[in-house]
Amino acid sequence: CAKAGDLKAENYDIPDVWEFHLGAEYILYVKETPIALRTGTYYEPKHSLYANENTSYYGLYNGGEDIWHWTGGLGTVLFKHWQIDTAVDMAKNRDKVTVSMVYQF
Repeated sequence: CAKAGDLKAENYDIPDVWEFHLGAEYILYVKETPIALRTGTYYEPKHSLYANENTSYYGLYNGGEDIWHWTGGLGTVLFKHWQIDTAVDMAKNRDKVTVSMVYQF
């Protein structure tokens, strides 16, 4: 159970952090259709709420951990109007797959 004094603002901190991303894209053509091949990486520093050690919330809000992500993807334009992109983002604690489709007129 939380102590009454634990909820004071001075017991918590959310520090500013920098995220660095690096990526590359190569476009090849199959007949006249462009296909984009993408790869990259980025570093996600721990950037969550920190509770001071003298609070009962320290075990819950200890800042998390630093994580490296590896990314890749494909994209193309079909029929001069449809753009389709897929991407994957892989990390130690979670993986994500994203698909998007855009109609340009």
